[in-house]
Amino acid sequence: MRTAALLLLLTLPALSACQRTASDPTLQKAPVAAVSVADDAGSTTAAAAPPVEERQTEQYRLRIERSAMAPTHLALRRAVEAHLAQQRDQFVGQALAAQEEGFQFDQPWELQLQVQPTLQRDDLIVLELTGSEYTGGAHGLPLLASFVYLPPPADQVLAIEDWFDGDAVWAPLSEAALAALVQVFTERDGQPPNADAIEWFGTGAGPDPANFAHYVPLLDEAGLIHAFAITFQPYQVASYADGMPRIELALAPFRDFVQTALRDRIAN
Repeated sequence: MRTAALLLLLTLPALSACQRTASDPTLQKAPVAAVSVADDAGSTTAAAAPPVEERQTEQYRLRIERSAMAPTHLALRRAVEAHLAQQRDQFVGQALAAQEEGFQFDQPWELQLQVQPTLQRDDLIVLELTGSEYTGGAHGLPLLASFVYLPPPADQVLAIEDWFDGDAVWAPLSEAALAALVQVFTERDGQPPNADAIEWFGTGAGPDPANFAHYVPLLDEAGLIHAFAITFQPYQVASYADGMPRIELALAPFRDFVQTALRDRIAN
């Protein structure tokens, strides 16, 4: 079992520095909503989806890769396909609108998405979406999503807020996340973040479940969840050059906030 209350990791790709603006598309988070089999028990849309979807025109090209999902995992299949459809339709719609407005495509816009499992157990499955979107400009933007799934009989995709009872957890969890970010950047830079950086942390890791939408449960040796790994989108808590900071928040301090039905999955 891991003993550190906060285990901290940071992904720092070597990218050119960019400044945050109010129009940055990555500031719009895409939390995964909970989906249960009761939402649409007869849906077969996800079952018909091909493992690889490719499309190319003069204006854009896209490639979407899906890992295989069991036919009985209905809620997971629907959640993944709904998210992929939203990403695809938004991207294609933007490209077509730009074409109609006379935009000159120096090179095709590009969307690449890949969904693959990062944890597979009889009682818990985690799929992660990774990819990138390029719509002109100096660089593309990485895309990120997670799907945390309880197989049947639950057949439920859990957003991070679904683990907790009420809203009281978000203030202390946010404080822990802010402390983790400060420590990560202090260790990286050899000095504490300045006031502007800390303000940015507070905006992107404030007490709102949407700020922690990309989360992955981490298991101890006994198979219990001891932490959530949280990955922040580019621009969410730092500049593009800082990549996608990742922290691990130990759940023991927040165990009393966990839904009673899920508490036995959390390590003490």
